[in-house]
Amino acid sequence: MFIQPLEDGTQSERMKRILLNPSRRTVSLPHSIRWHNASKTMEVVEKVRERLGNHGHTWEDLWKDSLTPWDLGKPTPALQSELENYWQENTNQISLRTLVPGCGSGYDLITIACHHDNLIASGKIKHASIVGLDISESSLERAAAELEEAGEFCPFDRPTRVDLVQGDYFDTSTWQEKYSFCGDDDCVSDCSLEGPFDFIYDYTFFCALPPSLRKDWGTQTARLLVPGTGRLLTLIFPILPDAEMKGPPYPVAVEDYQQVLEPNHVAMESEPRENPDTVPQRQGMELACWWRRSKDPQSKL
Repeated sequence: MFIQPLEDGTQSERMKRILLNPSRRTVSLPHSIRWHNASKTMEVVEKVRERLGNHGHTWEDLWKDSLTPWDLGKPTPALQSELENYWQENTNQISLRTLVPGCGSGYDLITIACHHDNLIASGKIKHASIVGLDISESSLERAAAELEEAGEFCPFDRPTRVDLVQGDYFDTSTWQEKYSFCGDDDCVSDCSLEGPFDFIYDYTFFCALPPSLRKDWGTQTARLLVPGTGRLLTLIFPILPDAEMKGPPYPVAVEDYQQVLEPNHVAMESEPRENPDTVPQRQGMELACWWRRSKDPQSKL
Protein backbone atom coordinates (compact mmCIF):
# COMPACT_ATOMS: atom_id res chain seq x y z
CA MET A 1 0.00 0.00 0.00
CA PHE A 2 1.41 3.39 -0.97
CA ILE A 3 0.21 6.64 0.58
CA GLN A 4 1.65 9.92 -0.62
CA PRO A 5 1.52 12.71 2.00
CA LEU A 6 1.41 16.27 0.78
CA GLU A 7 4.40 18.55 1.03
CA ASP A 8 4.14 22.27 1.58
CA GLY A 9 3.22 24.01 -1.66
CA THR A 10 2.04 20.84 -3.39
CA GLN A 11 -0.33 21.70 -6.24
CA SER A 12 -3.53 19.87 -7.09
CA GLU A 13 -2.09 18.19 -10.19
CA ARG A 14 0.43 16.36 -7.97
CA MET A 15 -2.22 15.08 -5.57
CA LYS A 16 -3.30 11.47 -5.51
CA ARG A 17 -6.67 10.38 -6.92
CA ILE A 18 -8.67 8.00 -4.77
CA LEU A 19 -11.33 5.50 -5.77
CA LEU A 20 -13.86 4.66 -3.09
CA ASN A 21 -15.80 1.45 -2.71
CA PRO A 22 -19.15 2.10 -0.99
CA SER A 23 -19.73 -1.56 -0.13
CA ARG A 24 -16.34 -2.31 1.41
CA ARG A 25 -16.33 -2.59 5.20
CA THR A 26 -13.16 -1.47 6.87
CA VAL A 27 -11.59 -3.05 9.93
CA SER A 28 -9.81 -1.21 12.70
CA LEU A 29 -6.15 -1.75 13.44
CA PRO A 30 -5.46 -4.84 15.60
CA HIS A 31 -4.94 -3.02 18.90
CA SER A 32 -7.92 -0.67 18.57
CA ILE A 33 -10.25 -0.84 21.56
CA ARG A 34 -13.99 -0.93 20.83
CA TRP A 35 -17.17 -0.37 22.83
CA HIS A 36 -18.36 -4.01 22.85
CA ASN A 37 -17.60 -4.83 26.50
CA ALA A 38 -18.97 -2.24 28.91
CA SER A 39 -16.60 -2.95 31.81
CA LYS A 40 -13.59 -3.12 29.53
CA THR A 41 -14.65 0.08 27.83
CA MET A 42 -14.91 1.98 31.12
CA GLU A 43 -11.49 0.69 32.09
CA VAL A 44 -10.04 2.10 28.88
CA VAL A 45 -12.00 5.36 29.27
CA GLU A 46 -10.47 5.80 32.70
CA LYS A 47 -7.02 5.32 31.17
CA VAL A 48 -7.84 8.00 28.60
CA ARG A 49 -8.96 10.38 31.32
CA GLU A 50 -5.84 9.70 33.35
CA ARG A 51 -3.62 10.30 30.33
CA LEU A 52 -5.29 13.57 29.34
CA GLY A 53 -5.31 14.70 32.97
CA ASN A 54 -1.54 14.56 32.82
CA HIS A 55 -0.54 17.60 30.75
CA GLY A 56 2.39 15.66 29.33
CA HIS A 57 -0.02 13.54 27.25
CA THR A 58 -2.11 14.53 24.23
CA TRP A 59 -4.65 13.12 21.79
CA GLU A 60 -1.71 12.16 19.59
CA ASP A 61 -0.42 9.88 22.36
CA LEU A 62 -3.80 8.15 22.60
CA TRP A 63 -3.86 7.42 18.88
CA LYS A 64 -0.28 6.15 18.92
CA ASP A 65 -1.13 3.76 21.76
CA SER A 66 -4.56 2.82 20.30
CA LEU A 67 -6.35 4.08 23.41
CA THR A 68 -9.39 5.02 21.33
CA PRO A 69 -12.58 3.63 22.97
CA TRP A 70 -14.71 5.99 20.85
CA ASP A 71 -13.59 4.25 17.66
CA LEU A 72 -16.23 1.78 16.42
CA GLY A 73 -13.77 0.14 14.06
CA LYS A 74 -16.22 0.56 11.17
CA PRO A 75 -18.43 3.23 9.54
CA THR A 76 -21.30 4.57 11.65
CA PRO A 77 -24.51 2.85 10.41
CA ALA A 78 -26.70 5.70 11.66
CA LEU A 79 -24.79 8.21 9.53
CA GLN A 80 -25.55 6.41 6.28
CA SER A 81 -29.29 6.23 6.95
CA GLU A 82 -29.40 9.86 8.11
CA LEU A 83 -27.76 11.02 4.87
CA GLU A 84 -29.99 8.87 2.68
CA ASN A 85 -33.20 9.95 4.39
CA TYR A 86 -32.39 13.65 4.71
CA TRP A 87 -30.32 14.89 1.82
CA GLN A 88 -32.37 13.41 -1.00
CA GLU A 89 -35.03 16.02 -0.22
CA ASN A 90 -32.76 18.90 0.78
CA THR A 91 -30.34 19.44 -2.07
CA ASN A 92 -30.73 22.40 -4.41
CA GLN A 93 -27.17 23.58 -4.84
CA ILE A 94 -24.38 23.18 -7.37
CA SER A 95 -21.71 21.99 -4.96
CA LEU A 96 -21.59 20.41 -1.53
CA ARG A 97 -18.71 21.14 0.86
CA THR A 98 -18.48 19.04 4.01
CA LEU A 99 -16.43 19.25 7.22
CA VAL A 100 -15.91 16.39 9.69
CA PRO A 101 -14.10 17.60 12.82
CA GLY A 102 -12.39 14.87 14.81
CA CYS A 103 -12.49 12.56 11.79
CA GLY A 104 -10.33 9.94 13.50
CA SER A 105 -9.80 6.76 11.49
CA GLY A 106 -11.82 8.12 8.58
CA TYR A 107 -14.50 5.44 8.32
CA ASP A 108 -17.27 8.04 8.15
CA LEU A 109 -15.39 10.03 5.53
CA ILE A 110 -15.79 7.03 3.23
CA THR A 111 -19.53 6.86 3.92
CA ILE A 112 -19.98 10.58 3.24
CA ALA A 113 -17.86 10.49 0.09
CA CYS A 114 -19.90 7.61 -1.32
CA HIS A 115 -23.11 9.47 -0.50
CA HIS A 116 -21.87 12.63 -2.21
CA ASP A 117 -20.80 10.57 -5.22
CA ASN A 118 -24.35 9.26 -5.48
CA LEU A 119 -25.76 12.80 -5.36
CA ILE A 120 -23.45 13.74 -8.22
CA ALA A 121 -24.39 10.63 -10.21
CA SER A 122 -28.09 11.40 -9.80
CA GLY A 123 -27.61 15.00 -10.96
CA LYS A 124 -28.59 16.58 -7.63
CA ILE A 125 -25.21 18.35 -7.33
CA LYS A 126 -22.25 18.84 -9.66
CA HIS A 127 -19.29 18.88 -7.27
CA ALA A 128 -18.49 17.69 -3.74
CA SER A 129 -15.55 17.97 -1.36
CA ILE A 130 -14.88 16.81 2.19
CA VAL A 131 -12.41 18.05 4.81
CA GLY A 132 -11.57 15.50 7.49
CA LEU A 133 -10.01 17.43 10.37
CA ASP A 134 -8.13 16.05 13.35
CA ILE A 135 -5.52 17.39 15.74
CA SER A 136 -3.69 14.05 15.77
CA GLU A 137 -1.33 13.27 12.92
CA SER A 138 -1.46 9.54 13.76
CA SER A 139 -5.24 9.49 13.36
CA LEU A 140 -4.89 11.08 9.93
CA GLU A 141 -2.35 8.43 8.96
CA ARG A 142 -4.94 5.79 9.83
CA ALA A 143 -7.62 7.66 7.91
CA ALA A 144 -5.37 7.88 4.86
CA ALA A 145 -4.74 4.14 5.04
CA GLU A 146 -8.49 3.42 5.28
CA LEU A 147 -9.24 5.69 2.33
CA GLU A 148 -6.45 4.13 0.32
CA GLU A 149 -7.67 0.60 1.05
CA ALA A 150 -11.26 1.50 0.25
CA GLY A 151 -10.13 2.82 -3.10
CA GLU A 152 -8.27 -0.30 -4.16
CA PHE A 153 -11.42 -2.23 -5.00
CA CYS A 154 -13.53 0.36 -6.80
CA PRO A 155 -13.94 -0.18 -10.57
CA PHE A 156 -14.50 3.47 -11.50
CA ASP A 157 -13.35 6.97 -10.63
CA ARG A 158 -15.06 8.83 -7.81
CA PRO A 159 -15.64 12.57 -8.20
CA THR A 160 -15.77 13.63 -4.53
CA ARG A 161 -12.55 15.19 -3.21
CA VAL A 162 -11.34 14.23 0.27
CA ASP A 163 -8.73 16.27 2.15
CA LEU A 164 -7.22 15.13 5.45
CA VAL A 165 -6.23 18.17 7.49
CA GLN A 166 -4.38 18.50 10.78
CA GLY A 167 -5.19 21.41 13.05
CA ASP A 168 -7.19 23.00 15.83
CA TYR A 169 -10.92 23.23 15.10
CA PHE A 170 -11.07 26.62 16.79
CA ASP A 171 -8.26 28.19 14.75
CA THR A 172 -8.37 27.69 10.97
CA SER A 173 -4.94 29.34 10.63
CA THR A 174 -3.46 26.12 12.08
CA TRP A 175 -5.09 23.87 9.45
CA GLN A 176 -2.54 22.05 7.31
CA GLU A 177 -3.37 19.62 4.54
CA LYS A 178 -1.62 16.29 5.10
CA TYR A 179 -3.24 14.03 2.49
CA SER A 180 -5.46 14.73 -0.46
CA PHE A 181 -7.55 12.38 -2.58
CA CYS A 182 -8.75 14.30 -5.61
CA GLY A 183 -12.18 14.61 -7.12
CA ASP A 184 -13.00 16.20 -10.47
CA ASP A 185 -10.97 19.14 -11.74
CA ASP A 186 -13.68 21.76 -11.10
CA CYS A 187 -14.01 20.59 -7.51
CA VAL A 188 -10.25 20.89 -6.98
CA SER A 189 -10.10 24.44 -8.32
CA ASP A 190 -12.98 25.60 -6.10
CA CYS A 191 -11.75 23.95 -2.91
CA SER A 192 -10.93 26.03 0.17
CA LEU A 193 -9.98 24.27 3.39
CA GLU A 194 -11.33 26.98 5.67
CA GLY A 195 -14.92 26.94 4.47
CA PRO A 196 -17.59 28.02 4.75
CA PHE A 197 -19.18 24.58 4.59
CA ASP A 198 -22.58 23.39 3.44
CA PHE A 199 -22.54 20.46 5.85
CA ILE A 200 -20.79 19.69 9.15
CA TYR A 201 -21.00 16.29 10.80
CA ASP A 202 -20.25 16.06 14.55
CA TYR A 203 -20.01 12.74 16.36
CA THR A 204 -17.89 12.07 19.48
CA PHE A 205 -16.23 15.46 18.97
CA PHE A 206 -18.48 17.73 21.02
CA CYS A 207 -18.51 15.23 23.91
CA ALA A 208 -14.69 15.14 23.92
CA LEU A 209 -14.46 18.87 24.57
CA PRO A 210 -14.33 20.22 28.12
CA PRO A 211 -17.65 21.98 28.88
CA SER A 212 -15.74 25.26 29.10
CA LEU A 213 -15.14 25.03 25.33
CA ARG A 214 -18.73 24.34 24.30
CA LYS A 215 -19.61 27.99 23.83
CA ASP A 216 -16.60 28.42 21.54
CA TRP A 217 -17.64 25.28 19.66
CA GLY A 218 -21.07 26.79 19.01
CA THR A 219 -19.58 30.06 17.78
CA GLN A 220 -17.04 28.36 15.53
CA THR A 221 -19.54 25.86 14.12
CA ALA A 222 -21.89 28.69 13.16
CA ARG A 223 -19.03 30.63 11.59
CA LEU A 224 -18.02 27.65 9.49
CA LEU A 225 -21.55 27.01 8.16
CA VAL A 226 -22.91 28.75 5.06
CA PRO A 227 -25.57 31.23 6.29
CA GLY A 228 -29.05 30.31 5.14
CA THR A 229 -28.27 26.83 3.81
CA GLY A 230 -25.57 25.34 6.04
CA ARG A 231 -26.62 22.14 7.77
CA LEU A 232 -25.23 20.43 10.84
CA LEU A 233 -25.84 16.79 11.77
CA THR A 234 -25.14 15.90 15.39
CA LEU A 235 -25.23 12.38 16.75
CA ILE A 236 -25.70 13.42 20.36
CA PHE A 237 -23.73 10.99 22.53
CA PRO A 238 -23.32 9.93 25.33
CA ILE A 239 -26.63 10.91 26.94
CA LEU A 240 -26.12 9.85 30.55
CA PRO A 241 -28.38 11.98 32.79
CA ASP A 242 -27.08 10.59 36.08
CA ALA A 243 -23.39 10.53 35.20
CA GLU A 244 -20.91 12.80 36.87
CA MET A 245 -19.52 15.58 34.69
CA LYS A 246 -16.08 14.17 34.02
CA GLY A 247 -14.39 13.16 30.85
CA PRO A 248 -13.66 12.81 28.10
CA PRO A 249 -16.17 11.82 27.04
CA TYR A 250 -18.35 14.27 28.91
CA PRO A 251 -22.05 13.41 29.28
CA VAL A 252 -24.20 15.55 27.01
CA ALA A 253 -27.83 16.54 26.60
CA VAL A 254 -29.80 18.09 23.75
CA GLU A 255 -29.96 21.31 25.75
CA ASP A 256 -26.16 21.54 25.79
CA TYR A 257 -26.19 21.90 22.00
CA GLN A 258 -29.14 24.31 21.98
CA GLN A 259 -27.51 26.62 24.51
CA VAL A 260 -24.44 27.19 22.34
CA LEU A 261 -25.92 26.91 18.84
CA GLU A 262 -29.14 28.92 19.03
CA PRO A 263 -27.47 32.19 20.16
CA ASN A 264 -25.36 31.84 17.00
CA HIS A 265 -28.46 31.43 14.78
CA VAL A 266 -28.17 27.68 14.34
CA ALA A 267 -31.51 26.09 15.18
CA MET A 268 -33.05 22.62 15.05
CA GLU A 269 -34.46 21.57 11.73
CA SER A 270 -35.71 18.26 13.12
CA GLU A 271 -36.61 16.96 16.55
CA PRO A 272 -33.90 14.82 18.16
CA ARG A 273 -34.74 11.17 17.65
CA GLU A 274 -33.33 7.70 18.01
CA ASN A 275 -31.95 6.29 14.80
CA PRO A 276 -32.88 2.61 14.31
CA ASP A 277 -29.38 1.94 12.97
CA THR A 278 -27.61 3.13 16.13
CA VAL A 279 -25.08 0.48 17.13
CA PRO A 280 -26.53 -1.74 19.89
CA GLN A 281 -23.98 -0.75 22.53
CA ARG A 282 -25.02 2.92 22.19
CA GLN A 283 -28.79 2.51 22.04
CA GLY A 284 -30.58 4.62 24.61
CA MET A 285 -27.58 6.95 24.85
CA GLU A 286 -27.68 8.56 21.39
CA LEU A 287 -29.99 10.87 19.44
CA ALA A 288 -29.71 12.21 15.89
CA CYS A 289 -30.55 15.84 15.21
CA TRP A 290 -30.31 18.10 12.13
CA TRP A 291 -29.69 21.85 12.46
CA ARG A 292 -29.63 24.75 10.03
CA ARG A 293 -27.76 28.07 10.07
CA SER A 294 -30.07 31.01 9.47
CA LYS A 295 -29.16 33.59 6.85
CA ASP A 296 -28.97 36.53 9.23
CA PRO A 297 -29.93 37.38 12.81
CA GLN A 298 -33.39 38.59 11.76
CA SER A 299 -34.34 35.55 9.66
CA LYS A 300 -36.48 32.70 10.93
CA LEU A 301 -36.11 29.06 10.03
